[in-house]
Amino acid sequence: DRFETQFVEQLEVKTHLLHPDTIAHVLLFYCSSTNWLSHISIDHDSVTVTDIKSSLIVPDDPSKTIAMVPNYFISAACQFLINIRYFAEASLENFVSENLEHLISFLVLFCHPTWVPNPHTRAELVEAMTVFIPNERSQSSVATTNREAALCSNLLAQDKLGSALIRLFVDIEHTAQFEHKFQYRFHIFELLQYIWPRQSFKVSNMSFEVRGREEDTTVLFTRFVKLLMNDANFLLDEALHNLEEIKKLQMEQDDTDTWNALEENVRQSKLKTLADLKRMCTSHNILSYETVNCLRYMTGRCEGMGDDDHRNVTYAFVTPLLVDTLVTMLNYYLKELVGDSQTKYKVRNLDEVKFYPGKLLQSIVHIYINLKDESSFVHAIPRDGRSYHPSLFKETAVKLRKLYVPEDVITDLLKVSVLAEGAVTSHEDEELLTDRAPSHYLDPILGTLMAEPVLLPSSNMIVDRSVIAKHLLSDPIDPFNRQPLQMSDVVPQTDLKDEINSWKGIQLVEILKERVDGTEGNPV
Repeated sequence: DRFETQFVEQLEVKTHLLHPDTIAHVLLFYCSSTNWLSHISIDHDSVTVTDIKSSLIVPDDPSKTIAMVPNYFISAACQFLINIRYFAEASLENFVSENLEHLISFLVLFCHPTWVPNPHTRAELVEAMTVFIPNERSQSSVATTNREAALCSNLLAQDKLGSALIRLFVDIEHTAQFEHKFQYRFHIFELLQYIWPRQSFKVSNMSFEVRGREEDTTVLFTRFVKLLMNDANFLLDEALHNLEEIKKLQMEQDDTDTWNALEENVRQSKLKTLADLKRMCTSHNILSYETVNCLRYMTGRCEGMGDDDHRNVTYAFVTPLLVDTLVTMLNYYLKELVGDSQTKYKVRNLDEVKFYPGKLLQSIVHIYINLKDESSFVHAIPRDGRSYHPSLFKETAVKLRKLYVPEDVITDLLKVSVLAEGAVTSHEDEELLTDRAPSHYLDPILGTLMAEPVLLPSSNMIVDRSVIAKHLLSDPIDPFNRQPLQMSDVVPQTDLKDEINSWKGIQLVEILKERVDGTEGNPV
């Protein structure tokens, strides 16, 4: 009786809380509260609350008053919006458009780190913003027309949302717990995928700052692209490893005699391990696909994006700092999905762990196609000695035909194959030069021939500029003595560079003669 009484009371409370009139009043309360927060955060005579949503007259820094407002005020508004999507989405969709715009302006304004330094609170703001866009995973039949219209017409969102998302993606790398980091980024991906093809949002403009500053490790978009690649590499590796372990356990179960002969506690331990692997694998598969998909649409051409805009965006992914990392990752996972290794990942129920290899393969293929006009990308493909081989793309084409992928996509991929094979000779020359080079011409970190030698002032070591730039992107210290180091500190070694180039020219002529004569020859 007591249980039934409490259950009835719970239903009564739920009924009252979810009544449309109650929801409408709470929505209005939070709209007023967020307006008040926006107003006190600006505290500027020339800027009204209306200006926040209708113009870009917003100061660079908030007022000092906002520092006295507890984060709880912001979190409470965010959590209400997140929860209302699941319990009373129609009330939000039917809310007055002007009030929706006020809510959006608040969410975008406070998502900037100068307004809210705490990245966890900003992550809540981002998750709250996802209620204004369609959710592919939702079973709800409620349209998002009014919410989308309010978001897309909000000038503050158009101008600030993209940069706020990219900034948060970078900031949570070292401030969020490991498991929270990917959860936060999942919601960032949801919004980025929605706003990226809509040119009214100025997110793609951030890639423009990369050109001319390729080695500047402080450039926000460069750091974003680097972290995006790191995430894709880690998540794909974890997902495939978990799939391999799941298959091993399932094969043990298939051997019923051996399985039944195990002690009960051993079987239960293995079953628990299997359940844990499936849970982790599902999470990694979902997140890895979203990350790879982000690489796909960011390197592709969006509707309405001009040639110059497209070149600036794709260039950000193929700078000397990043191109080898990207190519190595793509080649490896392409090989894993189409080569002999693919059988290791065929578990009983792919849908149970959200592993869709055909879908993932097509996203990776589209990244190759999107970047096929970038010479640095094409030349980096055969430079990857771990996974690349001339038949890699041909094997992929066979797999794509089995998946009934359009023939024009396969044709474009085979064009990448031809271009990569054409770059093999250049790569072979690089290897020969490295083998013949005097030791002081080689970078001490990677052992490759230096193109632009620079001096590290604190350790007095000479390294290649591109190598140290890649290192500083992840760790801003001198790798030889662990002292702080920035790219602006390094000293170009012009005389050594000229000496290397002169020697290189002589060697290339000698290599060409050897190739024509069909002889090995000796270094000059």
